[in-house]
Order: sequence, then C-alpha cells, then structure tokens
Amino acid sequence: MKDLLIKEQQRLQPGWAWRTRQGDHVQPRDMETRHLFFTLRMIWHNTMPRDAWVMAAPKLYRFGPSYTNEYLLEGIKHLTAELSARRDMQPEWADQLRRMIGYFAKMYAPVQVTE
Repeated sequence: MKDLLIKEQQRLQPGWAWRTRQGDHVQPRDMETRHLFFTLRMIWHNTMPRDAWVMAAPKLYRFGPSYTNEYLLEGIKHLTAELSARRDMQPEWADQLRRMIGYFAKMYAPVQVTE
C-alpha cells in the first residue's frame, strides 16, 4: 500500500479523544488500525450526505447527546490524520479513506494527500 500523508491547514483540537459507548475516552493513536478505520467509517456514514458514503448500505446509528456534529466532525479530522500515518491498512480501507479525504477537502477543510 502506498503511504498516505495528510497535512491539514486547520489545526486539530488538542486533547480530542474518541468517547466509546461505555463512556471511556481513547486517543486515536492508541486504537488498533481496524478499530480506528471502522470508527471513522461509522462517523462518516452518520454525518455525511448519502453521495459521500463509501459503501452502499452502511449501518446507521443514533448517537447520544454528547456526540455533537462539531465533535463528530473533529473526530473525522483526528481519525483521518491518525489513519494516514498507519502502515497496516487494508487496500480497501485505504481506497475508502482516500475517497473520504477527497470529499472532506472539498466540503470542509483543505487537506493535501500525497502518495
């Protein structure tokens, strides 16, 4: 797999952590790549319009009140940045990540991806 490097022109919110459904907070750097990717994809499909989805029929969730739109969009930035540094991504995940980055860059924040 080719390496993905992301340089965001927007700053990442310091101290951001993913809140699990059990209420624990986990730094993206401490998550397994598989868990990190599936968490990103879950957030993605539940916050982005249908034309941005990277799979045909994703499972949609109802998030609690602590998962605000701002929190989830910040999560996309953090999880994407962490995934871009991972060397153990499956090819299908890397393809979906590239598609998410491309859409996000057009709609929300300038993101540069180099391979």
